[in-house]
Amino acid sequence: MSDSYQCKVCARRSEPLRHTAREMMFGTRENFEYLECADCGSLQIAQMPSDLARFYPTDYYSFSVPQVRRGWLTDLLKRARGQYGMTGRGLIGKLVGRAMGMAPYYEWLRPAGLKTTDAILEVGCGSGDFLRRLTADGFTNLTGVDPFMPADRTFDGIRLLKRELADMHGEFDCIIMQHTIEHVVDPLATLKDLRRLLRPGKFAIVTTPIAGTYAWRTYGVNWVQLDPPRHLVIFSPRGFELIARSAGFEMARMDYIADSFMLFGSEQYMRDIPLRDPRSHWLNESGGKVFSAAEMAAFARHAAELNRLRDSDTVCAYLRRPE
Repeated sequence: MSDSYQCKVCARRSEPLRHTAREMMFGTRENFEYLECADCGSLQIAQMPSDLARFYPTDYYSFSVPQVRRGWLTDLLKRARGQYGMTGRGLIGKLVGRAMGMAPYYEWLRPAGLKTTDAILEVGCGSGDFLRRLTADGFTNLTGVDPFMPADRTFDGIRLLKRELADMHGEFDCIIMQHTIEHVVDPLATLKDLRRLLRPGKFAIVTTPIAGTYAWRTYGVNWVQLDPPRHLVIFSPRGFELIARSAGFEMARMDYIADSFMLFGSEQYMRDIPLRDPRSHWLNESGGKVFSAAEMAAFARHAAELNRLRDSDTVCAYLRRPE
């Protein structure tokens, strides 16, 4: 057993299983080794590249502030829709939702029981686009933090802060991390920071890929959400429970929320087609260059079934700070 290995999720030192995977988002096809914990099944990169920033080119994230012009009536209608999305109450909001469509994020925000006046922090907010959508739907106390943004800024009443999570202070009613925790070097320290910033009895909502499920068992190192070398640590379901408990949280709920990307992306990698290849369905939503419309529909049905079976590759976890 290697003396240097310790699982970053469950802290065990059992000899890990070793896997070699290629960088396939951009198609450099460089090899990276991942270690699979023999105890909890979580995955972590064996050695983080010294030039990791090279794998986050300038177009990976956008930090440009979205410019949005809305009329007062649009604002009013969207806020009614937001109220209905969070509470299920309000005839106008219900009708607007039917006419304009309900934002999909309400499905995973609703279990946290949020009010539009609650203090919400998004970690890894990028340009603040998600927060902008929330403010359009009536949320009034929004903050984002991201160490990679150019500078602090404020727009539409949203505060965007250029800083590390460890340097944040204050108390929040909800903290949201969307596909961010798999990119951090020390996920336990990150979760402890979330707990520190969260009011007792409130929730951190964390979406992340999950190891050990159908896509990993089926595609192995061609699993699209392995995403070497950007994803440094990927929890298994059991591993997520363990590390959440170690950080002082209760795992109140874990929903499986994957879509067809789990399947078509992995199938592309099996065929040696990078995610940003011109043939990729990720760039060509018609899918005609790789998959037929019937195949894409089958992927969507299969993903929905895997969600129902709690065996898909993406979860939305509700971590509650005890009272």
